[in-house]
Amino acid sequence: MMKIRGGYILFELIIALALIGSALLLFGQWLSRSPTNLGGQAKWLADTEVLMEATRQYWFQTGVAPESVEQLQATGYLPTIQSPWGRPWSFNATNNVNSRLLALQIQAPSVGEAQWLKTQLSSVVVQHHTVSLMIWQPISDIHAARYVHRVPRTDIPELNQLATHLDFSAHDIRQVGTVEATDITVDQVQADRMLVRNLTGTWLTAEHIETQTFNTLDGSYYTLRNQLQQLQQLWDQCVANGGCR
Repeated sequence: MMKIRGGYILFELIIALALIGSALLLFGQWLSRSPTNLGGQAKWLADTEVLMEATRQYWFQTGVAPESVEQLQATGYLPTIQSPWGRPWSFNATNNVNSRLLALQIQAPSVGEAQWLKTQLSSVVVQHHTVSLMIWQPISDIHAARYVHRVPRTDIPELNQLATHLDFSAHDIRQVGTVEATDITVDQVQADRMLVRNLTGTWLTAEHIETQTFNTLDGSYYTLRNQLQQLQQLWDQCVANGGCR
């Protein structure tokens, strides 16, 4: 009986060790991906920030969005990194903003862990297990000519100039300080003060006009005025001499 009992003790010991080993393995896997693992958590966040910056730099320098982590590493923009939960990142360009927005996506083991990562990083969108880091296309000098700048670019003055016509579709231009133009064609102008060198129009209504030259279809206004004054003088002389009635 003692020999049989010893066999049972050895078998029970093997079962216990197997259960303990399995439990330790599962615990280690959970610990390696758990947010409570402060060392792993810090590494994930730091490497994710490195990944986002490398994506921006690649996009800024080349003008096109990267397609994968491997591409960033192959071109020297990104060193070897550790991704959260050891899962791969995918790069997906959105379709609603002319591919100017890139989503770096990773699948979290659970919704809770996805929400945890969202609280640690900026510009993050979470849908169920999917964590998306949203990155806008940087505006580089290579492509800056596509945009209208709200502030002057003194380093590249040509970026302060337009290379095309603007069609405002009947919308107003308001609060304009000074307009300098070679040619203006408008239906209506309302202004407190206008300084023009040449004005051609069909109809003009004004309370006061001050100008050096004023031409009509029949000739210069000043020429006509001088001719009328000369005629008036001749008429007055004629009347004074009694020859005109």
